[in-house]
Amino acid sequence: MPFVSFVGVNHHGQHVLLGCALLSSEDTESFVWLFESWLRCMSGNPPKGIVTEQSKAIQKAIQLVFPTTQHRWCLWHVMKKIPEKLKTNTEYNKNIKSAMRSVVYDTFTEAEFEDQWSHFIKGFNLQDNEWLSELYNERSRWVPIFLKKDFWAGMSTTQQGENVHPFFDGYINSTTSLQQFVQLYDIALYGKVEKEFEADLRSFSTTIHCGSNSMIEKQFQSAYTHAKFNEVQAEFRAKINCSVSLRDVEGSICTYDVLEDIIVEGQPKEAIFEVVFHRDNHDFSCKCLLFEFRGIMCRHSLIVFAQERVKQVPSKYILQRWTKNIKRRHSCTRSSYDLIQLKPQMQRYDNLCKDF
Repeated sequence: MPFVSFVGVNHHGQHVLLGCALLSSEDTESFVWLFESWLRCMSGNPPKGIVTEQSKAIQKAIQLVFPTTQHRWCLWHVMKKIPEKLKTNTEYNKNIKSAMRSVVYDTFTEAEFEDQWSHFIKGFNLQDNEWLSELYNERSRWVPIFLKKDFWAGMSTTQQGENVHPFFDGYINSTTSLQQFVQLYDIALYGKVEKEFEADLRSFSTTIHCGSNSMIEKQFQSAYTHAKFNEVQAEFRAKINCSVSLRDVEGSICTYDVLEDIIVEGQPKEAIFEVVFHRDNHDFSCKCLLFEFRGIMCRHSLIVFAQERVKQVPSKYILQRWTKNIKRRHSCTRSSYDLIQLKPQMQRYDNLCKDF
């Protein structure tokens, strides 16, 4: 009996449960019923994006119920199948696994991926492998470089070893009975809500110190929750690996090349990222597409802003969803886990939020 959950991301980057179900089977009809039921609970508002394992039944059901929703496959599940799908190849234990991971994780443009994938397939004589052929045909659903143009709120990463931490990890397992699940479900929800309350308290009552004198870093410090500010600070620290050079100026539009020292398969490598900067309104675009993908300004744009002596970023680059003072409407929704007593400081904070 498969278990399916709908998980979103809150302003701390924590997983938030949006719904779940136990299905008797994994056919298209069952998933259609599940998605239609979930859609009714959400007042007819479909998700903008959905991440699932590689399944034709799920894919068909999504096309029927969520025709406008962008559907991608979980990269971790795809890469996990490499040993199963390619182990019969005599070259597998030597080179295939690392070569495929390099093509997937270490290509920075679509053209580079296409070139490296072709080289990978021909180099290992894999032209007749049906699994790889299907993956290539559906590359827009799982290859990081094809997904970066769209916002996924951190639900996916281009880092090797990407993993998905199920919402109920630590609460249920393969031996959990249905009766136990009903009880553990509330306990799991309560635990997640309490962690969110605690993260809210830390963000409001403590301050993470800036690592520089940058006014832009201070701007994010005052706006973002601790978890998201930590991500911004990671990009500030990574600027040390970058050097910037002005390639072209046309009116108020400047094109910079940012050279970054990176590590690929334990070996040093250089990558060049193009950043286009508008001096009149301080708009930017970077080839790495980190802002479009995760909603966090990248190290390449930050070093260009520093080069241009910009002291504040436009408000559109400070996403409301990551701010500490966002209105948390879901905290006012009565749920079964409300019967579980929160810690006194958590309950007080909850009451204050509702009063405001």
